[in-house]
Amino acid sequence: GLRQMERLFGLVFIVDPADAMNDDAADAFLKTLEEPASFVTFVLVTARPALLKETVLSRCTRIDVAPMPVAELAAWLSADHELDAEQAATLARLARGRTGWALDALEEGDPFALRHGQIEEIKRLAAQGRAERFKYAEGLVPRGQLEPVDALTAVEQWSAWWRDVLLLSVGEDERVAHRDHLDDLHRAVASYRSADVVRFLIALERSERFLREGVNPRITLDALFTQIPEPREGRTRVEAAV
Repeated sequence: GLRQMERLFGLVFIVDPADAMNDDAADAFLKTLEEPASFVTFVLVTARPALLKETVLSRCTRIDVAPMPVAELAAWLSADHELDAEQAATLARLARGRTGWALDALEEGDPFALRHGQIEEIKRLAAQGRAERFKYAEGLVPRGQLEPVDALTAVEQWSAWWRDVLLLSVGEDERVAHRDHLDDLHRAVASYRSADVVRFLIALERSERFLREGVNPRITLDALFTQIPEPREGRTRVEAAV
């Protein structure tokens, strides 16, 4: 029966992302990891192994899987998914070598039109006050809604944009993902202090972790949007809009 098939072929349970487990969940999972059935394999997937508890890590065999080189991913996207060379290169840079991320973006529709709309929102909100930012958060996650999907998408896009601002500020032009928005990025570099951009990137990463751990998404976004960098002294918000 089913039990015999399980023992013959084995069962694989995938926990993705494993770093979304809070301390209580990780502690409750330890016993299962210590004494799994002989036909059961657990696969814990994470891009942030440092966020896993040491007690969990010590019970696992670590296998590092590197992302695909961006040039190779671009070539594959161009050959197998009917993208022209420029589109494939852009998507590969945005995915940072993550094939799954690139495929998910394609399945959502037109990733380039969607990204353009998100970038326009980033540029607009960076020039607005807190009231407008909170209104935007309300649109993403109405009060009382606990599903963080839209909030996660927004935070990931904000992270990609501000990461490019930082890369450009330190001369890493070739690593910039939004190469079709270089003029806007250069204006952002001139408008914001690198230290403030770094602090906001840390806040973005922390917010993404909170969302994956089940922290209220509206509260998370409200707190995040108070930390958007201020433009350098002497520039107005509109002049410094990214």
